[in-house]
Amino acid sequence: MIDWLLQSAAEHPDLARGVPSPGVFSSAELLRLEQFRFDKRRREWLLGRWTAKQLLRSHLRDQYAFDAPLDALLVGREPGGAPVAILDSQQALNAGWPMDAVETLPLIGAAGEQPAGPALTVVGVRLPVSLSISHSNGAAFCALLRTNGATAHLQLGADIERIDTRSQQFRTTFLTATENAWISSATADLADMLVTATWSVKEAVLKALQLGLTVDTRRVTALCRFDGDLTQWTPVQIECDSLLIPRRNVNDGVTTPVAHQLTGWWRTADAYVLSMAALEMAVPR
Repeated sequence: MIDWLLQSAAEHPDLARGVPSPGVFSSAELLRLEQFRFDKRRREWLLGRWTAKQLLRSHLRDQYAFDAPLDALLVGREPGGAPVAILDSQQALNAGWPMDAVETLPLIGAAGEQPAGPALTVVGVRLPVSLSISHSNGAAFCALLRTNGATAHLQLGADIERIDTRSQQFRTTFLTATENAWISSATADLADMLVTATWSVKEAVLKALQLGLTVDTRRVTALCRFDGDLTQWTPVQIECDSLLIPRRNVNDGVTTPVAHQLTGWWRTADAYVLSMAALEMAVPR
């Protein structure tokens, strides 16, 4: 089951001004905030982290009957950029996590993103979830998938996009011919929504693959169903270049494909499209 939360900057005036609320952010996070040069990035980061913290706290309440302070819940980054949910070490020990689960984790993933000075790190426990955060035009969307107890490796991607008119050049550059034909089969009043949804699902898929926008988006095809209530989660038919799927090393050093399933959903919320994609990969024995 995927949990998710959508938050608007209009609901949080301090965050909308780029001001951190007291008791929400740790000292390491406040140092990270000071490193952003542009107000827009500060506001997005604050709203995205606020949304993720609220979702993580709700998850801990449901799964562990544990109420964590918001400033003890952090989102770090793996070296490849994927988010990692962290519970501060003291709170984790209080909640019953073993001492050997505590580690030092980076708050910033890619070395190239590290500003001058000591790297920002957090001492805590990785929470057994796959987490994804996205923001668009004053809104933040966060999705969470529980991974403990799963029989396969799970990776989640989430995206939010404001519904807007995109040019024919955009459609040709970023969407496949199959996707454009699918969109053209809908009524004209749905076109902007479906182009936005298709783009959003592609972003969610590439996040689940932990690639981001580093590859040609036409290597992913997403056909968004548009029948029924579009304010409810609706399945997406996804096809993906098999070379984008993570591969694993075998004993002789040769990489082999991994059995996998890639699933996606989309819906609307006010003037936005929300999308999620889940990659499930078999765990090698």
